[in-house]
Amino acid sequence: MRSRLLSRVDSRDRNAAFYFAILTYALFSVLDVMTTVSALGDGLRERNAFGASLYEAYGAAGLWVAKGIVVSLIVGVLMVMPRRVAVWVGTALAVSTALVVIGNLQALA
Repeated sequence: MRSRLLSRVDSRDRNAAFYFAILTYALFSVLDVMTTVSALGDGLRERNAFGASLYEAYGAAGLWVAKGIVVSLIVGVLMVMPRRVAVWVGTALAVSTALVVIGNLQALA
């Protein structure tokens, strides 16, 4: 018997999972910027060289704009991918971004 994880899912459920994954990814991306800006304000440093240069040149607004562009591009690519693959990729992105937020929160503690 095939496991439920690998079984076929109807398109309605697949679409619901897809929208949940990208919404969760977008939410954690917002939390990532919020916690990063808070940490930078507390004197911590950005580990991402690109993010650090953006923050140095444009402040928090630069981070918000860059994250908005990146998330928009990723969501756009996910929208044209086959749904089954996009659900897995979107979920992986949401989980990895959630881990970044957890790391930011630990740094702030």
